[in-house]
Amino acid sequence: MNIYTASQEAYDKLLPAVKEINDITKKVTIDDVEYTVIFKINPITPEATAQLAENNNIQGDDNSYRTMAVAKNEGALGNAFLGSIEREESRINENGELEIVAGKTYIGKNAQMYILKDFRFIDYPELIAHEILHMLGLDDKGGIYYSPDGRMKYTATPTNNFAMNPISNEDIRNIICYMLENNNLGVTPNVKIKYINNSVPIDPNSNIDVQ
Repeated sequence: MNIYTASQEAYDKLLPAVKEINDITKKVTIDDVEYTVIFKINPITPEATAQLAENNNIQGDDNSYRTMAVAKNEGALGNAFLGSIEREESRINENGELEIVAGKTYIGKNAQMYILKDFRFIDYPELIAHEILHMLGLDDKGGIYYSPDGRMKYTATPTNNFAMNPISNEDIRNIICYMLENNNLGVTPNVKIKYINNSVPIDPNSNIDVQ
């Protein structure tokens, strides 16, 4: 999928997060058939994004708006990374504890990072990769496609330098499940499977093992 950027800062900070995901190679066995899973995420420069906006007659003075419009215009595999914005306050969870919110992905396509109390969350590639994984279908705690041992478990606090869990095998399995379960439901997931040479479609209820 492509990720269109709204600024040079967004593009530069996106690169190491994308590299972490694109460097993943996994052996996946689905119903006794072995596949190799890789990711190909393409960061698009703000200049190229602006040119696409112009080519598609997308108007407006706000780079974030135009970047989101370009991503929408490019369809299911087009996404937007908007950089960082000010956030005046964090939130208190149900236990009365301060909960830091480092970033946000909305409608599964548009991601941004926050600046909070002098912390620039865009400076942490692991957090940006967390937002990209939302684009690939993964959920935070409580969602269907969530694993407590993976990157979607939010372990970031000011005292541990915003460390995050590694991207786990279960995260990869959840992405595959998301892809298979949504492929024929009339929605447009950001990861898709294309069947070629009259291949038999993989059953969404298949046994999936990731190594």
